[in-house]
Amino acid sequence: MTLPTTMTSSQKKLTDWLDDFLAHKRLSQNSQMNYRYDIKQFLEDVDNQLIFEKLRLYEQKLSTKSPAVKKRRQSTLNQFLWFLYREGVLDYAYKFHVASQASSPQLTKQPQLLDKSLFYADTSDTDGQLIALLMIELGLTPTEIARLDSERIDLEFGIIRLEKKDCVRIVKLPKPLVSCLEKKLVNTGYLFSHKGKPYSRQWYFKKLSAYLETIGLANETAQSLRTQYILGEKAAGKTAQEIAQQLGLKSAVTLEKYF
Repeated sequence: MTLPTTMTSSQKKLTDWLDDFLAHKRLSQNSQMNYRYDIKQFLEDVDNQLIFEKLRLYEQKLSTKSPAVKKRRQSTLNQFLWFLYREGVLDYAYKFHVASQASSPQLTKQPQLLDKSLFYADTSDTDGQLIALLMIELGLTPTEIARLDSERIDLEFGIIRLEKKDCVRIVKLPKPLVSCLEKKLVNTGYLFSHKGKPYSRQWYFKKLSAYLETIGLANETAQSLRTQYILGEKAAGKTAQEIAQQLGLKSAVTLEKYF
């Protein structure tokens, strides 16, 4: 199965993104050389294709390395993959989990469901609140939220129309969320904008982090709120395939760890 990605052949190469990644890191010359070596080896091993099957195969290969190498490469590559996700190169934040050979197999502990009423409490940061609600109630990503405009939101019928390439999906809005959107949708255009243009992904991450801190959930992230949505739908009786369709994923492979 293909890991969801927004990359096309006309966009920057992964090696160029590697240069950008290292430019954002404050590393010594020696550390930078190690980072570059590990990531270049990784990209060669996956043939510069960040697809699920190749990442899983690489994870298996990594598990055969020495503990020191596993620890270093897992840390380096997870940082690089998170950077690609933050920059919009990947639509999904893949993370390597390579267990130590000496450790015994353990079941992945699922996070507890958060009390959604916390997100509806009165706040002065209504933008941060709405961003968080769109993530935890609908499972939207920062990229999807940035594309929302008045034409895609129908409050009368309580739905949002999301478009991605040749895929169109209709998302039903919970009634409490409709009320929050009514307060925001006073004008036409993008739901969140600056001088008529959508904000960058980084703006959404910063806005979300600031809001979550005000409600005592500083450890939560965009990814963890999306996980909350997935677990909530699972608790409601939805299958992995049904949730994948709701999220606009091509397959349910990346959701298997929740079931």
